[in-house]
Amino acid sequence: MYALQTAERIRVSVRCAIASCTVTHANALTIAALRKQPTVIASEPMSASFLKHSEEQTVVAIETVRAAIGQFTEPQPEFRDWGIVAAANFFGRIQIARSMTAYPTDGAWGVSPHLIPHQSLHAISGTLSQSLKAYGPNFGVGGGPNSVRDALLLAASLLADSSLPGLWLILMGYESERIPSADANVTPTPNCCGIAMALRPTIDATYGPELRLGEAANDDAIRWLAEPQLDAIAEAVAQRQSTRWRVGGRIVAELDFAGDLEAR
Repeated sequence: MYALQTAERIRVSVRCAIASCTVTHANALTIAALRKQPTVIASEPMSASFLKHSEEQTVVAIETVRAAIGQFTEPQPEFRDWGIVAAANFFGRIQIARSMTAYPTDGAWGVSPHLIPHQSLHAISGTLSQSLKAYGPNFGVGGGPNSVRDALLLAASLLADSSLPGLWLILMGYESERIPSADANVTPTPNCCGIAMALRPTIDATYGPELRLGEAANDDAIRWLAEPQLDAIAEAVAQRQSTRWRVGGRIVAELDFAGDLEAR
């Protein structure tokens, strides 16, 4: 991990207070159990079949947000006007591969009507918006190995003008690449990792945990910074360890859990 140094300054453009954050790791058995059990999120019970057709990353995302809501240190806010940004990793790959294989022989009847709502990029954010009864903007981001960087930039953009009261930043991915077999049979599901951050716009200096984005003052400030990766962010969140990542050019994303760094 990269230790924060106040001498290596960034010109902060967006500051987001982290109201709650958590990490979930789930294997195939855990995901199967979560899919079948009734989900209660934001005090709103969902039907037992709500996640029946959902992709595994959606199932883990729901559980991760549920856990994050339980960690709010202040009264739980209303999420009605909140936004959602969800970054997935090779989302829907298995089911889409199976449908493509079946289509030449079975035609349209071989393609499930659930494919688009549950296996496309916006499925995580859309499912969460239904669960949370959130009517703010919701986006599926990236879909590939660099989704984390895209999600951080979009989340900062949405919170930059303080028009949203809050935003859920969801980062998802498998611990190893999930590759469909040649005959499109279901392959073993690798462990899935989910990160959920409840972010609020911050204008004035605060003392709590923050996510910040800004421009490095010079090349020395970013010389040794890596690009953000899901496993590195998961470790930082789990250990509440402050760190920085380079998200493009001189743009830097900074997690500060210490809450006492000098405002820059």
